[in-house]
Amino acid sequence: WRPEEGARALADNLGRQAEVRIVRQGVGLDAVERLLASCGRAREAGESQDPLVERAIAYIAEHYQEDVTRYDVAAHLYLNPGYFGRLFKQKTGETFGDYLVKTRMQKAIELLFSSCSVAQISEMVGYSNPSSFTRVFRLYTSYTPTEYRRQVIRRGDE
Repeated sequence: WRPEEGARALADNLGRQAEVRIVRQGVGLDAVERLLASCGRAREAGESQDPLVERAIAYIAEHYQEDVTRYDVAAHLYLNPGYFGRLFKQKTGETFGDYLVKTRMQKAIELLFSSCSVAQISEMVGYSNPSSFTRVFRLYTSYTPTEYRRQVIRRGDE
């Protein structure tokens, strides 16, 4: 067994960072086998998320209402923004921007059930301009927030 072989196998499962760590630290065969086995179990269970991506998603969930960017999340994870963007897209199938918009729109839909105004909801989900919020909401749902509230939410009450 050579560290390079284990590093390549792990890199296939965990990404390039694992390969670098193994080669630099000279991780033993038993540790590599345990990691590969856990990767196999995770894939069988449908858990394809990378720990870095999971931390990024948690960060987005906590900060979506702020003016958060891919650069902010990458800095939080101590990653290069370009690498982070590629990793996020590879592991989630969505760009960071698309994921952030989806998160904000899902929260906005929840908030439309409250008595908050559209302008308040806009600010609560990270948009400083209600017009921008309305435009993005319409692209996401095919309704303006007011139409959504009137047609979709009220229809559910009947």
